[in-house]
Amino acid sequence: MFEFYRMHVDHGALAVIPAATLAVLVDRPAWIVALLCTAAALSREFGMCVVVFAIVRHLRLRRPLRQALLAYGPAAAAFAIIRVAIARYRPGEIESDLWGVMYLAEYIGDPFYDLMTVYFLLTVFGGVSLAVAVGGRRTWALLREEPEWIAFLVLTVAVTARTHDIWRYQMFLAPLAVALFARTWDATPVDRRTAFAGATLVATLVTQRPWQAVDEFI
Repeated sequence: MFEFYRMHVDHGALAVIPAATLAVLVDRPAWIVALLCTAAALSREFGMCVVVFAIVRHLRLRRPLRQALLAYGPAAAAFAIIRVAIARYRPGEIESDLWGVMYLAEYIGDPFYDLMTVYFLLTVFGGVSLAVAVGGRRTWALLREEPEWIAFLVLTVAVTARTHDIWRYQMFLAPLAVALFARTWDATPVDRRTAFAGATLVATLVTQRPWQAVDEFI
C-alpha cells in the first residue's frame, strides 16, 4: 500500500515510534528520550502510546518524578498543543474521528469484520506475528512481568478501532511484536532455532507476497 503514498506520514511514524520505544527500554539519557518521544508524539497519534508506555514503566521501576517530567513532559506538551490547534483551526478532523468510531461500532460483532481483524492481527508482521501467536506461556509472560506493554497494546488497539485501515494501523504494534518475538526466540531450544527461523521466513513470504504486483484492488 505504501507505494501509493510515497510521502506517506506513516513511513516516518513507523521509524520514530520504535526508536523512541527502544530508547526508553535501554535507558538512554533523558534528553535523547525526550527528543525521540516528542518526535513520536508529533508523527502520529500512536506516538502517545509510547509516552504512556514509558510513564507506566517509569512508575513500575519507581524512578524519580523529575526524571519522568524531563523525559516525557515535552512529548505530552507537544501532543496537547497539536490537538488544541486541530480543534481550533480544523474542528472537522476531530468530528471525523468521532464519526469514524460511531460508524465502526456498527461492525463490531459482525463475523466478517471480526474475522478480518483477527486475520490481519495474526499476519500483519508475517511469520513474526504468527510465531508470537503460538509462542506459548513464556512469550506472553512478558505482559505480566512488564505491564507497560499492556498499556501500549490497549491504547494502540483503541486508536486503531476508529478506522477501516485495520492492518495499516495494527502496524504500530511493531515494538510489542518485536519484544514478544524476542521472548519466543529465547524460549525456542537452540537445536530447533534454524527450523524455527526457516518456518518464520516461509510464513512471511506466504502472507506478505513481496513479489506480487500491487494494484488498488489488493
